[in-house]
Amino acid sequence: MPRQAELLVRVAAYDRNLPARAGGTVRILILTNPDDADSRAVAAQMDAALRKFDKIAGLPYEITTEAYPGGAQVAAACKQSHLSIVYVTQGLDAKIADLVGALSGVDVLSVAAVARYVAQAVVLGFDLVSAKPTLVINLPQAKKQNVSIDAGVLNLMKVIQ
Repeated sequence: MPRQAELLVRVAAYDRNLPARAGGTVRILILTNPDDADSRAVAAQMDAALRKFDKIAGLPYEITTEAYPGGAQVAAACKQSHLSIVYVTQGLDAKIADLVGALSGVDVLSVAAVARYVAQAVVLGFDLVSAKPTLVINLPQAKKQNVSIDAGVLNLMKVIQ
């Protein structure tokens, strides 16, 4: 999890729209499935790993962890609370379509703990390729969520068109 946190913090710094989205504070929401022990564990590990950073994209940050309330509620929270990043733990496979449908048109960077969620339209995720951590990005969904990653960084990622 520390490696995912580090990669997330690095990529966030290359999202040209993050500073405007953040409005001075990067707000991160970690979504979990409370009935899934792995989901709860990953949420706690990501929370702890992210808290080791002083700033994200040069800005102070806040982290909240919640049980997945539904796509519409997450989209509303993104707008009302000016969330910058929504991190989705595993264990939410049955909810991903609802979430990504609700986040289309919402200004937020969605990030998945597992790469298979990126194929289902979460913007950014992590995979292991030849035992090396690899970033995966869904460009069509990134555009729908107003995420604009610097082209130089995209060259380092596995891109889903």
